[in-house]
Amino acid sequence: MEYVFILIFAEIAFFERKRVKFLLNPLTIFLLEWSVILIFSKLHLYKLEIVKSTTYITFIAGIISYIVGYYFLYYFKQKCKFQWTLRKKSFVIRYKLINALGIICFIYYLFYLVIVAKSLSSFNLWAVQQYLRDNEEIISNPWIRALESFIFGPVSFAIPIIGASDIWFGEKNKKLLLITMSMLIVQTLATASRMTLLLFIIYVALIGIYKLKAINLLTIRRQKKKIRKWMCCVCVIGILAFIVMSLSRGLSLFKSFYLQISIPPLMYEKWKEEVDAMKLYGFSEASLNGFFFPIFYIFQKVMGFKQLPSNMQVIYDLINLTDSQWIMVGTNIPANAYVSIFWFLYTDARYLGIVLGMFLFGIYCANSYLKLKKDINCKTVSLYCVCIVAVLFTLVRMQFARAKFCLAIAFIQLVAFHSFKTRKITQII
Repeated sequence: MEYVFILIFAEIAFFERKRVKFLLNPLTIFLLEWSVILIFSKLHLYKLEIVKSTTYITFIAGIISYIVGYYFLYYFKQKCKFQWTLRKKSFVIRYKLINALGIICFIYYLFYLVIVAKSLSSFNLWAVQQYLRDNEEIISNPWIRALESFIFGPVSFAIPIIGASDIWFGEKNKKLLLITMSMLIVQTLATASRMTLLLFIIYVALIGIYKLKAINLLTIRRQKKKIRKWMCCVCVIGILAFIVMSLSRGLSLFKSFYLQISIPPLMYEKWKEEVDAMKLYGFSEASLNGFFFPIFYIFQKVMGFKQLPSNMQVIYDLINLTDSQWIMVGTNIPANAYVSIFWFLYTDARYLGIVLGMFLFGIYCANSYLKLKKDINCKTVSLYCVCIVAVLFTLVRMQFARAKFCLAIAFIQLVAFHSFKTRKITQII
């Protein structure tokens, strides 16, 4: 039965790609990603444990709900249109502010790298990863850790997105590109994370592909060829960087890729049992923890509360535990994280949470794509990249459960761009 639905999902993905004439739309990416995850999970290579059929049914129901939510907003906006007149806004990156914050983040991660390097006898990404796994608190100062959680982390997440949008739709500021690349290299070495640089490559490629789509048919062919040449270079560099970083961590490329793609159903099952045993209900506190936690943290420090509300504290600790605690998912196969978006929704309201949550997530993704189509600029492109990150990492977690992710959205939405009104237009939505 699972393979029938996988085939249906793949067909819908290619139908959507043909309909909107853009491969990297949220629906196509999500459906292709989860089709591959379900197929890999059913192969049980490397002696992975067998996933229960009820888990597959749960995931399929959530995926269907996502599709319904996506098309609901898409066609709701087509049928129900409202009209009013307003001034069109243009957005410009606050280059001085972004560059200054990028330098501060660079200094922070350089300081972090020095601390890690001093503790190692030999330096490579595998050694760094092992050291970070065994030592959770590299910096013990609570104020610096708070700055990392609420400033350095969100800003360093947002700057590569803004930098990538500047390359294709901005002023191509060389100083911003240099600061972004320097920060990313130091951050990669300090955290042993392949995703740091790889995500930047994905942002550049994603926005570049959309730039090609957005180019008017009358545009000189030479410009299109130039963009395609840049795209090929970016993809080659990205693949080579991923391979080099993986080999530096002592990993078999195929095995690493297969396990990361195939374990979400198993990790969901393992941690679902923990939630059931605790009789824990989040009522959105798990899925939206990234919004709630900064607010309650400020209240805690300003108002003098000793701790977070009890239920939120339990959920916050459990979310952190899914990342830090390694559990066995097969013969000699330890794993952490990768509980998937479905675990967070299940923690909030069980199966109803999965159906309703995925419906709302589909609405969010469709809205992001429609805004991009309606008005292409650095800001809408940046927010669309954030949406694609949320989609790509549904196999790992609900991204809105991370304060870094939510604060990065707030930073892009409210701080990173200067807006000014231009001509009057008649708005129809």
